[in-house]
Amino acid sequence: MYLFSAKTKSTILKNKIQFVMAVFILQTLTVPILIRAEVETDSLKVLFEQVNNLCHTQEFDRSIALALQIRQHFPDNPGGVFSLVKNYQAIDATFRVKLFETTVDSLLDISIELAEKALKKDRKSGQNYFYAGTAYGFKSLYSAQHREWVKAFKAGTQITRNLNRAIALEPKLYDAYYGLGLNKYWLSAKGPMRYLPNARKNRNLGIEYIKLVMQKGTHAKIDAMFGLAAIYIHEEEYAQALEMYLELFKQLPQNPNISYRIGKIYEGQKNWQDAFNSYIILLDVLNSTPYKSFSYKVECLYSLAKCNYEMENLVEAKRLCREAISIWPLCDFDKEREGPYATFSEILSGLNKLSEVLKDVNIGQVSETN
Repeated sequence: MYLFSAKTKSTILKNKIQFVMAVFILQTLTVPILIRAEVETDSLKVLFEQVNNLCHTQEFDRSIALALQIRQHFPDNPGGVFSLVKNYQAIDATFRVKLFETTVDSLLDISIELAEKALKKDRKSGQNYFYAGTAYGFKSLYSAQHREWVKAFKAGTQITRNLNRAIALEPKLYDAYYGLGLNKYWLSAKGPMRYLPNARKNRNLGIEYIKLVMQKGTHAKIDAMFGLAAIYIHEEEYAQALEMYLELFKQLPQNPNISYRIGKIYEGQKNWQDAFNSYIILLDVLNSTPYKSFSYKVECLYSLAKCNYEMENLVEAKRLCREAISIWPLCDFDKEREGPYATFSEILSGLNKLSEVLKDVNIGQVSETN
């Protein structure tokens, strides 16, 4: 529905001049083929950076339009497919919806096919191994999220091999360390491998890899910040996680998941006023976005109700509970994603329990939250 919106079509025209210049250079420059390939690489780097920035700032229509043009003008390059996948996954994950799951699944298969073709053409290119490692990384993550463990494991075996080869060929390809860092950390942080003697060493190495991307990466710096913040949460280093999320919030204030996680950290610290402030920001974003997840809004209202209850604003707490319960029937669980800390049923259970505690509070005449 959003892929071919009127806004998306109009932004294709706005981006066209960038492609006119890039394609003109590539098609008319009378230089040796090696130099021509370098020009193409430099042109694509600029375009990928634009796609990345637009995606992070949630200008999805513009970012998708640009990614579609990369696909059109550079059909054999896996980067165009990656750019589309990044946008579609960002929309679904950021707003907890399932708008593009089928599209992403098909694009991931295409990305692996294109990456393997690129490798067959040139096995001395670190960029091609990076494409392959990234393609299998996307596929492994997608399969794991859908509990397709065999597919996830099969794709996962290709990640480290390809990314290590990419770095061996191009040592300054720092973005490759992001996938390696995540793989190194989480393999040693969860499951039976966390009990191995070198598990702590591997986790620390994974963290150092991700920090390296934050310092020297090209396209993955923001992703590395999100990845490191999630690691800090897992390590129960909440002060460091909060610092990271606050820095992300300065750069991306409209990203609802940043406000959500900041609120959760403050909640864990029993800093109810700052948690409340974060959830208010989250509610404003959820109300204004076209990508609606009613279950996300219900959790936000429930979180606001808890904050008010702890701050002894009982009337407002009860009103927020009633509003959340009134929205619950609008939830479409086949089209909405659960959050990272509570299932749908856990949210409803907690909401009902708080409502029961507040049942004798006289709500009076209080206007609804926008």
